[in-house]
Amino acid sequence: MPVLVGSLAGSLLAGAGVGLTTALTIGTSAGSVLVPVGVSLAASALARTLTDKSGPSPAAAAGGIAAINAPEVRGSVKQATAPLRVVFGEARVGGVLYFYDKIPPFLYLGLMHSILPISEYRDLYIGDTLVLLNNVNTPLAAPYVNRLVVNAQAGLDTDAQNTRIAADWSLPADFRLPGVANSVFRFHYGSDFAEFEALWGQVQVPRAEWVVRGTPVPDPRRAAHRLDPDPRDPADLYDAIASWDWSNNASLIQAFWAAMPFGLNASFGAIRWDEVARAADFDDERVALKGGGSQARHTIDGVVSLDQKPLTVMEAMLTANRGFISPSRGGVTVSSSQPRDPVMTITDSDIIGGFTFRDDQPKRDLANVASCTFIAPDRAWQDATGPVLRDEALIAADGEELEMSVRMPFTSTHQRAQRVLRGFRDETRTGRLITCVVSLRALGLVEGMVARFESAIWPAANGIYQVHEWGLAESFAGIALVLAEYDAQIARAWNAAADEQAFALEVEEAA
Repeated sequence: MPVLVGSLAGSLLAGAGVGLTTALTIGTSAGSVLVPVGVSLAASALARTLTDKSGPSPAAAAGGIAAINAPEVRGSVKQATAPLRVVFGEARVGGVLYFYDKIPPFLYLGLMHSILPISEYRDLYIGDTLVLLNNVNTPLAAPYVNRLVVNAQAGLDTDAQNTRIAADWSLPADFRLPGVANSVFRFHYGSDFAEFEALWGQVQVPRAEWVVRGTPVPDPRRAAHRLDPDPRDPADLYDAIASWDWSNNASLIQAFWAAMPFGLNASFGAIRWDEVARAADFDDERVALKGGGSQARHTIDGVVSLDQKPLTVMEAMLTANRGFISPSRGGVTVSSSQPRDPVMTITDSDIIGGFTFRDDQPKRDLANVASCTFIAPDRAWQDATGPVLRDEALIAADGEELEMSVRMPFTSTHQRAQRVLRGFRDETRTGRLITCVVSLRALGLVEGMVARFESAIWPAANGIYQVHEWGLAESFAGIALVLAEYDAQIARAWNAAADEQAFALEVEEAA
């Protein structure tokens, strides 16, 4: 009999069984995160949070942003209680082992790739070798002809038993994974040990990985997309998913993560989809590349493990577009770093009591040399160290090199990473900060919005600011704000011909 990995008694969504159902459970109650009033993940705050002059701490490396979309999350695991995953955008993935057996001359391997549907299985790799497949997932070229068969399922709620298991085994019909993207491999040992090594490498179990396009996501710009599913009702959720399309647009994926029970649990009805649409338009903008062609401005590509803290996952996602989330008029706003115009002017008559003003960024928070890590599709979708952005004029003005480093776990291609990194670096140069309490006239301001500050009493503070923190003042007499200097030009301050650095992966990384 095959080895069935994992318990058979769990559920993937609250109150919903899934047949066989490997049974690894997504936490939707005790571990969920609500988005409360006052939660702010503004871009410049993220820049300070996610940069580190000495590398991540052991705690961060163990469970913080350093662990998001890490190699162990994208690879294959064999654990009875392995956490399940969701694939966003495009990624190279293994899976959680749920089926395993050896019946000479065959080895069977079943992998769960995502607990939500996969839009497209694109390329199959055995080890580092690309396997050419026909449209029924049978190899077309040596040495895998007659040596490998694979049957992949998209993860629809109507999926029956995987056809490879149904063809080669006599197992109950309810041994199935509806709603879970999975594939079952049948590997032939080969005629002898030499052929086994030639086929599968120096391993006991072949390493099989797909390049896939992950889960469809809702897009408020598409009339056919349902934006009102109840994710705790599997039938309703999958009905909505059937109306969605694949996208790696950063804002769309952030909104989806904010709404889902295993994400920030804000609900689909709480998302300000009009704001999401504006952010998605900016992320979709085509940006020219120095070598010719163009690419979408901001994307998210990678794998989320559902044992990771939802808020930490969101923080990592927000590095992809220097975005933010915030409460807004009874809902939740998810926004990219698109240029924003002031929505109101704060004057002396609005100030309640005094205010504090910082006229420059502390030196410890400045950067004139910036580096990053990103995801490299041409390095098997692994982490890669990106180019270093140096500003010699700023170094001379500062009198020394001031370094920052940002991990961008969901940003693919070095060109996109360079642009985002430039924005993070430039934000450190906007250093003025105002802390104040203003009249209830500012009630409509929320984190991320931009306001003009005009004071006759303290004209040095005058300028454009972004709301980074918002809250009700004591006795509800006013609005407590933290306003950070804002430069709308940063979002588009990029000339590929002049700014994009030539970049090649280091030899040891490409090996």
